[in-house]
Amino acid sequence: MISADMVAYNYGDDLARIYGRSSSDPHKNALAQAVTLYGDGLSYFLGGERDLTDHAPFEWVGFQACHLREDFGNPYYHTYEDSVDTPGYIDYAYATRMTRSVVGFLVDNAGVNVDIPDADYDGDGDVDLDDFDVLSTCYSGSGNPPDTGCEFFDFDGDNDVDCDDWRVFEVLWTEPGDPPTFSLCVCFPSSPAQPETLALAGDPVSQKVRYLSFSAGDAGRSQAVRISFKNLPPAYHTWDDVEMWVQAPTTYCEHSAQKKPPDCPPAEPRIEWTGATLGCDPWFGDFYSAGVIHVFHEGIIPGGTYWIEVVDATCDWVNKPWSSFSAPLVLTQSAWADLVKNCVTCPCGPPDGSTGIPTDVTAVLDKFKNLKPPDIPCAAVTKVRADLDWETPDQLINISDVTFCLDAFRGVQYPPPAFNPPSSPPCGG
Repeated sequence: MISADMVAYNYGDDLARIYGRSSSDPHKNALAQAVTLYGDGLSYFLGGERDLTDHAPFEWVGFQACHLREDFGNPYYHTYEDSVDTPGYIDYAYATRMTRSVVGFLVDNAGVNVDIPDADYDGDGDVDLDDFDVLSTCYSGSGNPPDTGCEFFDFDGDNDVDCDDWRVFEVLWTEPGDPPTFSLCVCFPSSPAQPETLALAGDPVSQKVRYLSFSAGDAGRSQAVRISFKNLPPAYHTWDDVEMWVQAPTTYCEHSAQKKPPDCPPAEPRIEWTGATLGCDPWFGDFYSAGVIHVFHEGIIPGGTYWIEVVDATCDWVNKPWSSFSAPLVLTQSAWADLVKNCVTCPCGPPDGSTGIPTDVTAVLDKFKNLKPPDIPCAAVTKVRADLDWETPDQLINISDVTFCLDAFRGVQYPPPAFNPPSSPPCGG
């Protein structure tokens, strides 16, 4: 029996600690060997009796058992922050290597016979550069049948030679050192998304009520952006941990009464902006050139927290999510109908945690009228700050948005009693 308890925080030393009584030494030594063979660079420390996890009762009654754990020094041990929701806490690559060690131990000791593919194309007793050169020529890409004679490299039998087969080839490589980089199957790391920082008139910060505002992507790359819902208000708690994807960016009008070009009036100082909704499947494209994107969806709600992660099209994000995505940008929405602090100075100040008549209600009304100096001290707030529809923002500012803000000032909470949120979260979440 192996108790793998606390195996995902890497203290920085890539260490696996193994504990158990002396009567379990054969078991412990076999696991240590598996760490060496299958842990992809992990080292191990063998300790003695430590009756603090579930392996101990097995030892008490005569069974061999041990405890596999990370090194000491976890700052969140037995706290509320001991969670996958704590940014930068879980080292998924390290946890995978710990898991590989246990699985390798189980396979070795269960006597499982694994059918290992043959990657030695030229039959000279090794898997080396000569075999790599042939595989490179035979690469057909996912869903494309290989050329005659190249079926040898279709290791998974799905009638193509693609990156899945390349990853098998990597494992079977026998020459000293790592195999060469195969450019068609490299996972290029993605830069983290960045909050909106442009101090445009009326829009000095990224925090909004119904839109997530950020820039994402690297120049010249095809990438996708994943949004994870975290810690939503009570009416939407069933949506926590739902993952959705930003869809293709679209251009919208800044004028309150017009939605999309070519209807945008030419007289606006900021004529257009870029928006996108969310979907269940990733859209890969050039997010870098889109600049700041304002994302809207019925699940982007007041007070909600969201993780924004970027992944490159070269990455196997389905099978290797821990090594594919950028570090998350974490954004929390402002309170319901809390648009600004005030507009005494320009641009208008950021949300202040409350809804007021001379501040927020007036800000929406000014945007509804498309007012600008000298009619008002500052240009009206941007559309993405003033669009307050209950369900899904409609990229228009009308009298209903003014009414929603006024209702919030009167104490109506979000979602209001007249609106029932969907009972089932999207995308099968």
